[in-house]
Amino acid sequence: MLKVIPQYLPADFLTRYPVEIFNSSCEFAEIDRLTEQLKAYDGIIAFGGGQLMDTTKVVSDRLNNVLINVQTVPSNCAAFTTKSIVYSPTHEMIASVREKSPLMPLFWNLSC
Repeated sequence: MLKVIPQYLPADFLTRYPVEIFNSSCEFAEIDRLTEQLKAYDGIIAFGGGQLMDTTKVVSDRLNNVLINVQTVPSNCAAFTTKSIVYSPTHEMIASVREKSPLMPLFWNLSC
């Protein structure tokens, strides 16, 4: 994944800012881990699909910081809703978390 996203960022971005790799499931343990890891920062930029989007919405809400979700899988609504679905380690839905902050979707055409 880190080979894909640099083309969308300024040249020195990945050397100046930390990268945290998402552990692939929106679980409270992952939300807690990322909340701790990212608490020193003013914002989060997340590249990924639905579970990453749901995770970063909860983390950003907990930290009260700026969130930029870059959706890489256009088949889900996670980038546009104020709700996150949280799963157990066995991938059973255990919670539906409503974010306090409204989302501000931004659309752009990359084919230009």
